Amino acid sequence: MGGVTITELIDKMGLRNMTPELETDNVMLVHADVNRPALQLSGYFEHFEQSRVQIIGTVEYTYLQQLDEKKKEAIYREFMAYDIPCVIFCRDLKPDEMFLKIAEESNLPVFGTKRSTSEFMAELIYCLSEQL
Repeated sequence: MGGVTITELIDKMGLRNMTPELETDNVMLVHADVNRPALQLSGYFEHFEQSRVQIIGTVEYTYLQQLDEKKKEAIYREFMAYDIPCVIFCRDLKPDEMFLKIAEESNLPVFGTKRSTSEFMAELIYCLSEQL
């Protein structure tokens, strides 16, 4: 079974790279499915689909924004300790500085798109299904 590199995904989906110093040519996507990590970001990691692209939409984003800094850092570190291929923020949402700092430390590419979460997820799943 082949794969799609993160670099190919950036080009195909027109993603904004928020961690440009991280290598994306050698990260392969092998699943067409995606994951919205709302439960993981609240601390529940059982049955976590870590090998999928992680999508942050309004629900995940607003939840993270209301956490205090200490709790937020703990959640970010636990989430990014997994072998996640990349995280994509939808609706032009911007990760905070702490998220980007820990992502860089964890070698986790982070991207953004202006598209709505459901529209982007449908397009991404279709695109990956075609490629894989």
